Amino acid sequence: MEIKGAVALITGAGSGIGRATAQRLSRDGASVAVNDIDEQSARETVRLIERGGGRATPIPADVANDGDVRRMIFGARERFGRLDIVVNNAGVVEAGDTQRVVFPELAPERWMRTLDINVRGVLLGTQHAVDAMREQGGGVIINISSMAGIGTGSHPAPVYAASKAAVVRFSAALAPLARRMNIRVNCICPDWVDTPMVHRTRSEMSPEEWQAMAPAVMTQPEEIAEAVVRIINDDSLAGRVMLCVGPKPWPLAEPSKRTS
Repeated sequence: MEIKGAVALITGAGSGIGRATAQRLSRDGASVAVNDIDEQSARETVRLIERGGGRATPIPADVANDGDVRRMIFGARERFGRLDIVVNNAGVVEAGDTQRVVFPELAPERWMRTLDINVRGVLLGTQHAVDAMREQGGGVIINISSMAGIGTGSHPAPVYAASKAAVVRFSAALAPLARRMNIRVNCICPDWVDTPMVHRTRSEMSPEEWQAMAPAVMTQPEEIAEAVVRIINDDSLAGRVMLCVGPKPWPLAEPSKRTS
């Protein structure tokens, strides 16, 4: 797919990976619908895009709310006439408390929101994007997961890890949509990225805990935006998972042939 002239919708684009992706796609010639639950953050991303000569519109919405997602998709199409690219990027990590209590001691109301945004949000965003793209003959959907969802090891935020694992499996399972509807669904799994959410996580750790977990040099949001562009540009990719860890170039996992 050519990015120039395309219309893209990025969720969670008020900061971090989402903002960097929105700016990159705009520089490459796309019109961008900028979603964030924080309207001021969305408008700031739009301001940055317009300052660079791009076209963008803010669409505040809660990605975990079906009605909001429907309105978000409709708003992007109403503003720009179509929808070619959706990046389901919005995500959160379960919030501990001042004593850093985590699952299973953490109360359900403190971790259910993580599942709502990270899993329900991706499923709703994908489903309604497919409805829109099917009408116009195709499109590209990229779901942002995390290396936290890969493997079988322990993780300090287990609900977050489980939610991101669900995104990986969901995205890979939709590979047949490329053949049936010309809609390619793929997934990107970043490791530690230099974003506001990661900085909040770091603030809750001791220097020793941080050093034991995080790499010496974190990936920059712009590098993940570059990975998004790579997937958009390659029409052969469907149901693939890109693991963004260590030095680039990052490999793409082959889609599984298993159906059971």
